[in-house]
Amino acid sequence: MEVTVHKQATNWLAVVVSISSVSGIVLALLGYGVALAVQTRFGLPHPLTFSSTLELFNLGCWAVVQILADSFNFSVIWNAVRELWATTWPMTVAVVVFAIVSALTLRLIVVIIRKSRPWLSNLTGRAGSGDGINGFFTRNPRILRTLAILAGSLGLVIGTPLLMAFSLVALVFLCALLALIPSVGLTVGKAYLDDWVIRPTVCMPVLNRDALIAKRAAKPAPSASLKTYAAHCIAIVRAKEEIDRGRVIFATTSAVILFDPRNGDVRRVPLQDATVKVIGEL
Repeated sequence: MEVTVHKQATNWLAVVVSISSVSGIVLALLGYGVALAVQTRFGLPHPLTFSSTLELFNLGCWAVVQILADSFNFSVIWNAVRELWATTWPMTVAVVVFAIVSALTLRLIVVIIRKSRPWLSNLTGRAGSGDGINGFFTRNPRILRTLAILAGSLGLVIGTPLLMAFSLVALVFLCALLALIPSVGLTVGKAYLDDWVIRPTVCMPVLNRDALIAKRAAKPAPSASLKTYAAHCIAIVRAKEEIDRGRVIFATTSAVILFDPRNGDVRRVPLQDATVKVIGEL
């Protein structure tokens, strides 16, 4: 007689949904870190940087692109890691200490159980015989039930606070791990703002077709030290009238954050019914 064993099929739809959910959380946390970078550098409250979860995803995707673009620039990576460590080292130390203490506690419990096993065997005696504590409880079942009730009540009284404390520590541990993701977005965002918004002395030039072709054919700079930093500058036009202009800090689908280097003014300008025009100077 043959027995057919059916392998459980993998629910790929559930796998895709799970991966998408985790990716969405990571992107949202990265975007939140980018919004914190704007607040850190320019003082604009970070909730004003975005107005929806979709805009958080937009900022998070930007952070991922920046990380991939600078993945081969070791100086940028080293500066980012150094700043990230300076920001998160207290939380990292707490996580490491918690993990070490948990591992040592678990090891101690295992050692105690192994050491006490011969003593428990001598105390209980052989099962079925009248010797030891096992035989005593066999002859006195009422005492056994009473002790079981007392042990259960004592375990409930002592175990409930311990379980709540462990749950709280686990929640703090999980929050500490999740907080590392916005820290990455914060570090990437601050590096970008320093290099491409605050540091430049000029705006990105507006080039015609011939200039764009010549720029494409030109050889890139052989060294990063020769890189020219220029800010992206735009003007906001509404009803054929220019209402604002400045360097772009970040832009979402609903608004753009502008910076005026002359007086340090930072503004969040809604883009509804507006035209965005790239300009070469402020």
